[in-house]
Amino acid sequence: MVRALTCTHFTSHNTLPAEATPCAVYTTEELLVVASNNFLVSVYSLDGDGQASVVAKFPCVCKMTHVEYSKYGDFILGLEHKNNLQRKLSFVRIYLNWRNAVCSGAVPVRLAGFAQSKDTISDYQQFHTLELPVKSFISAVSVCHSTGLFNCQIYINISVVEQSNI
Repeated sequence: MVRALTCTHFTSHNTLPAEATPCAVYTTEELLVVASNNFLVSVYSLDGDGQASVVAKFPCVCKMTHVEYSKYGDFILGLEHKNNLQRKLSFVRIYLNWRNAVCSGAVPVRLAGFAQSKDTISDYQQFHTLELPVKSFISAVSVCHSTGLFNCQIYINISVVEQSNI
């Protein structure tokens, strides 16, 4: 079975071969970011004549349900979900220096707010993932394209109990 991802540039129409079923797609004027269900993120450069070429491919940790790109910080923000036995877990991960990524099985992940004493400047110039620890379920993320700031929409279940005296 052949899977294909159709990309319309308004100036031309071409088809990109997809290695697996896309689960999240994001596009700008210059880039197309495709996250697939085999835990692989592919970034394509969109030329003015409608041709697309692969810029980078790198693995993600969990299935990505939403992906965005920030031109300001040149990072890719992913909302990833994982089903646990008790509940559904969500993770916000920022993929930094993704242009230097080498597609391999291991994803270097750093936890935001925790610096390791052995970290050097060259460690931060290589491809790595920054994970934001969030205890609540995150339903959506968005990135401001002019500042690089992002926000997370957190799902909160509110129950109202009404007591009446009879």
